[in-house]
Amino acid sequence: MKDRVKTACQILCLLLVVGLFAVNVYRAATQSITADEAFTYNKFVSGPILRALTEYDANHHVLHTLLCRLTTRWFGLSEFSLRAPSLLGGLLFLIMVWRLARLALGRGWLCLLAVATVALNPLVLDYLSAARGYSLALGFFFWGLVLLARFLVEDYDPPLHVLYRAGVVFGLAVAANLVFLVPVVAAASVFSLALVTGRTPPRFGDRFQMVLDRLWGPGFVTAFLIVILPLTQATNQNFYYGARSLHEMIENIVVISLLHRPSVDGLLGRVPYFEAWPRVATAFLVPVLAVLLWTAAALALLRWIRRRGPEASAIVERSLFLLGGTFGLSFAAVFAAHRWFGVPLPLGRTGVYWPPLFSLGVVVLAAVLWRMAAPFKVTGAVCAALTLLTLIPFAAGFTTDQYAEWNYDAGTRRIVSRVMELHKAVPGRRVRLGVNWQFQSALEFYRAKDRLDWLEPVTRDGPDGAYDYYVLLPEDAVVVKKRGLKLLYRDPVSEAVLAAP
Repeated sequence: MKDRVKTACQILCLLLVVGLFAVNVYRAATQSITADEAFTYNKFVSGPILRALTEYDANHHVLHTLLCRLTTRWFGLSEFSLRAPSLLGGLLFLIMVWRLARLALGRGWLCLLAVATVALNPLVLDYLSAARGYSLALGFFFWGLVLLARFLVEDYDPPLHVLYRAGVVFGLAVAANLVFLVPVVAAASVFSLALVTGRTPPRFGDRFQMVLDRLWGPGFVTAFLIVILPLTQATNQNFYYGARSLHEMIENIVVISLLHRPSVDGLLGRVPYFEAWPRVATAFLVPVLAVLLWTAAALALLRWIRRRGPEASAIVERSLFLLGGTFGLSFAAVFAAHRWFGVPLPLGRTGVYWPPLFSLGVVVLAAVLWRMAAPFKVTGAVCAALTLLTLIPFAAGFTTDQYAEWNYDAGTRRIVSRVMELHKAVPGRRVRLGVNWQFQSALEFYRAKDRLDWLEPVTRDGPDGAYDYYVLLPEDAVVVKKRGLKLLYRDPVSEAVLAAP
């Protein structure tokens, strides 16, 4: 019976991975391009290769940009071709989360819970298809975690080239998105500490040399070769995006995850005290679970260091100190950088690695506590139950028609199609668009993609002027009233409007 349950759970995991990848492919093909995706294309993908290799911008995720240059040239320019590298990164991430959960938790229902909680979080899911470097970085980062976990779980029995591979994929994660430097260094540090402080042969000096040469060295060289030239052009002004306090950082991640779109509140409004869930999670649940995770990870690491040998820690405990230690050390690093150097804390997408590490770590923590005495079993059951509860708002926030961070761009492609239809009536006329500045990058992308030579370059000068058509947001109502504009189209998803004099 137990084997049947485990087999069923693994089949469900496989279906979840395949199903979500299919959803990501559908979103990549059907959703309108967004401002940040278009900005990357307009400035770094379509421009000279030298610009992509020598200039830096917070929006320029170097490895991802270079791969986008290949896919858009091989398959022609489209939303799908620009998003192809992210799709592959998203698939790699889903597979590696499944592998890591199975390695740490076995093949039972906890593995399924861990995979579902990580993969269905809307904050994470949006970036598994959007043309940004986050999905590639997530995929490579979790691949590295799988390799390190395998090395620990199998008592260093895997060939040493496993460490080389971990170093290389960690370097690729940083090259795909620079914000992953923090969790990559944290994971490598936790693993190195566990490795060099062990009691079994080889001696300390040899173990230290091994981890330096076979993990840190390949990782540093890989990232250095890809990002060093653009990074030399970076200034403090490039690192402006982030939270100003821990509360803001936690609240932002919680709200985006639980209230991914406005309709979530409508769907779950009748659930008792649902409106208080984000506040309770921000102020109490997340901090308490985080402290519990860090403490348990530290104790598991000490247990591993002291008891290396036949009675060494269980597999789930080794996974706990790797995941919990990575989460805790990366948190300490960003907090220290914020406190001492004024570096903004991760916010939204720049902290996209927090939810997977946290969710997976909490499920592993629940498995560890369940193996202990009765009071700890209850705590473990509460951790698992809270994780299970998050699937309710995750499912309610599931969407295939918008990216939450750029919901204003959800209808931009449809608006461009309407402008093209209107232009057919007077094909020889040059057309000028007055737009809310947030639409400028996406409209310029479509001007290039659809070869709209009759459309004048779209600028960020604002919509208050004499134009043929206007692309506006609800906040631009004053322009509509001032110029007496006629509404031609209102997008049902983004609420953006196309208007004319």
